[in-house]
Amino acid sequence: MGVFASVFGCVVHLHGPAVLDRIMKLLSFVLLLAGLLLLWCKPANAPTNYNAPLNLDLLEEVLEPICRGGSCDRLIRLTKAIVAGTSGAHESIQEIAMMKRSQHFEQQLHTWTSKQHFCQFMPKPFEFACWKATKWGPKELSHHAILPHDLFSAIYHESFELFEKLFTGGDDNMLEWWRQAEEVGGDWFQLHPVIQSQPDAAKRVPFGFHGDDAGAQGEECILCVTWGSVAVDLPTLDSRLVFSLLKLSEKVLLPDDPTMQMLYKVLAWSFKSLSTGKHPYEDHMGIPFSENHHPERWDKRGTSLADGYCGAFAEARGDWKWLKETFYLQQNYQTNHVCHLCRAHTTIARLRYTDFSRNAHHRNTMVDSRLWWGMYTSAYLVCPLLHVPGFNVYRIVYDIMHTMDLGILQHGAASTMWELTEPIGEGGIFVGGTRQERFDAAYLHYDAWVTRNHLPGKAKKFKATQWRKNGQHFPVIHQQVMKAAVLRSFVYYLAEASCLPSAIATDRGCTRAVMWREFAAGDVVMRGAGKFLDRDQRAALINHFENALLAYNALAVESASNNEKLYLIIPKHHALVHIAIDFGLNPRRTQCYLDEDMVGRCKRLYNSCNAASASLRVLQRYFIMVGLRWANEIRRLRLARFH
Repeated sequence: MGVFASVFGCVVHLHGPAVLDRIMKLLSFVLLLAGLLLLWCKPANAPTNYNAPLNLDLLEEVLEPICRGGSCDRLIRLTKAIVAGTSGAHESIQEIAMMKRSQHFEQQLHTWTSKQHFCQFMPKPFEFACWKATKWGPKELSHHAILPHDLFSAIYHESFELFEKLFTGGDDNMLEWWRQAEEVGGDWFQLHPVIQSQPDAAKRVPFGFHGDDAGAQGEECILCVTWGSVAVDLPTLDSRLVFSLLKLSEKVLLPDDPTMQMLYKVLAWSFKSLSTGKHPYEDHMGIPFSENHHPERWDKRGTSLADGYCGAFAEARGDWKWLKETFYLQQNYQTNHVCHLCRAHTTIARLRYTDFSRNAHHRNTMVDSRLWWGMYTSAYLVCPLLHVPGFNVYRIVYDIMHTMDLGILQHGAASTMWELTEPIGEGGIFVGGTRQERFDAAYLHYDAWVTRNHLPGKAKKFKATQWRKNGQHFPVIHQQVMKAAVLRSFVYYLAEASCLPSAIATDRGCTRAVMWREFAAGDVVMRGAGKFLDRDQRAALINHFENALLAYNALAVESASNNEKLYLIIPKHHALVHIAIDFGLNPRRTQCYLDEDMVGRCKRLYNSCNAASASLRVLQRYFIMVGLRWANEIRRLRLARFH
């Protein structure tokens, strides 16, 4: 260095500052050329460095509006404002801001995001032909879905840490889950082909799926189908993985139900691959992959999805409407035979569904799962999901949120509040000259109870007209006043209020108090249990629900004999008996709260997309949302491993 400095000094002294200027320009040119060569030689598929100082939080904040149903115009304005007002804005922000503002902006955005590290490991949405209704009649159009086996494999190969979090929870968790599943027993476990073909329980990922519709653009409705592992307890975006969305007005209304048949055929095909743990040899239509037909899948056919890890069907969730329509249930709440698990009937005396005791005669008519499957797979119209390996009718799980919170409690709580707001001396416990004044007093009492127990949410102010609307013969409270979670906690309030001395002055008041105390006690059992109920928990839950339902029935019978429209009994009361006795699962661990949350998120995404391309655009926006989330999680998990 000393020699170089001496020579450099002599050159400057002899030839002056002009030579120095030329030397500096030459050095700058050489450095620029070296930088361009480095960029040119950088491999296109260089491994992702999740530990690089990339500000994913900023990018997530910028892209969050579009992931919540925001407009592209808002994203453009935001990125341009950041670039204009911030020197050295993040390179990713600059790239978005430089995109042309046009009707093709979103297409440009998704092309860009597909090349970013947070979306590179996501599988491409699968495109397939599907019959849809148009104004010109039924037409075969393209539809898109995220195949479960593709996502399962992609996450495994990108990050085992993330795979373990989303699907297994670790080997110990998987072994314990299957140990408890074996204790519960039943022919679902004994006959499951995946359990027989994969002896290593640590590599069997139990999965469930859910479907539901929700109001979308205008008066339109969309169907959202999700799936995920049931071995882990995670937030919505990690446990409810989107398969596809469909606008129900596009459903072709023909006897062979072509639209839904194709949608579920694709899902069943992917679940079969997930169950074998291998990439399929042929597509959902049975056409073998080749160099010309899905060449990217032809290269992977027969290879392992995740080094021996596979999926095992565990449960199908949804409200009664979706279950009935999806599986073409001949016995459902709209028929005289109200239940697909037994022969409970609306009018036949010995089979009356209003007999809630565990010794009821309809308990002797429980279906055999193999006979049920044989009958439903030989019908004219067969749901493709019945052919998912391990499918079992006793894993079509009644959802306790729709059954109890948005069913039994809506009627029972309203009837009880109607009785408690009667005048003093006629069964009421609140002071007031009119019904509304007594409801106001009841709300003050309830509000104080909420404050005393430090509850996070509460009902809106009580209005008598909302609890028993004109033309509504039986009292009922709807979600506009109490959401499902609030109704669940309202049970504890009613258990306390119904036991006040003035409320139990009569035999009817005592029966009412027993009912709510038993409902509350059953909820305590579920809150303290894991995914599966042990023998004592199961026995306790059966006792509490049986006592509560028998008391409810006694109140309904007495009301009918007095010509009072109180305590309406609906088929959901019968479903609660099956929930307690026949599944062995903790109902609150299979409920649809998170599923409903995911449907709401997808609804917002769908509303922001053009209807013509919504089936693809929703999935692309979904990839941005979870891709950023999971990229941050991968970094966190990998950093935690070294600290």
